[in-house]
Amino acid sequence: MKHTSKWALLIAAATLSAGVMAKDGTVTINGEVVSQTCTVDAGSVNKTVTLPKVPTTALPTAGTTAGDTPFSLVFNNCSVGDVYAYFLPGANTVAATGNLKNNGVATNVEIALYNTDDSKIKLNDPAATQNSASVNVGTAGGTATLNYVAKYYATGQATVGAVTTSVDYNIAYK
Repeated sequence: MKHTSKWALLIAAATLSAGVMAKDGTVTINGEVVSQTCTVDAGSVNKTVTLPKVPTTALPTAGTTAGDTPFSLVFNNCSVGDVYAYFLPGANTVAATGNLKNNGVATNVEIALYNTDDSKIKLNDPAATQNSASVNVGTAGGTATLNYVAKYYATGQATVGAVTTSVDYNIAYK
């Protein structure tokens, strides 16, 4: 009997102490549901960007870029707010460098995406820190044109061959 009463006292003490624990902090979660987001313009649904041919001497060492090629994504019927494209990172598409992996035969070459101010888009980051440029849509039903630049990005001395890659994106609001 004495053994049973010791366990009962320990269980009662543990139950009481659990009820008087102090909190260390609070998590507050905010969001917003909007009536409409943008629709992707037909010319931007499956966008193809063709980089120019560059010699291997244009990509001699890691970090070298070449073949700057501007492109745009256009969205229509947007809600009011700051619109941007969130490029979806994936193990099969984005390298550890934050660039797009090359699926072609050229070696030591990836594709990097930049905003037009030459700030690099960090493709392996979440949407909030990816650094994809945004545009403000001031009127409901407006159009958003997002301008970017694709570049060859050397990870070492580039070798001859095709370079091909792709990345999916979502429309997002800030």
